Amino acid sequence: MTGAAKLLGVSGMIAGYEVVTLGDRLAVYRDEVCVGDEVVRGLAKFVARAGACIRLGFARTADFEIVYLYDKADENFGYALNLTAPDLSEWGYAPFRREDPREDRCREEGKQRSRSTRREVRA
Repeated sequence: MTGAAKLLGVSGMIAGYEVVTLGDRLAVYRDEVCVGDEVVRGLAKFVARAGACIRLGFARTADFEIVYLYDKADENFGYALNLTAPDLSEWGYAPFRREDPREDRCREEGKQRSRSTRREVRA
């Protein structure tokens, strides 16, 4: 096999959930049972662009459980998959505390990126 490697997707665990992306598909599993599965336009491009700065987050409110897939280098911009009410899933900013930028290794990568990621995803 020759040529450059291409990132096809990412996976990780958060709050007991396994989160998997493959192309534009985002799937979430708990105890090997699919609890969320959505095709998200632009997700593959977003994941490839975020690279090593992709992060997972989780939030639980009185009414919802939400899994976040976000780019730490792009001010925590990403996709929120609402597991309780999938129709409320959306692109936006993950509501997590930002670390001290002097210690953030993704900061430099973020500086080099244009803000076109958000425009491309929303188009």
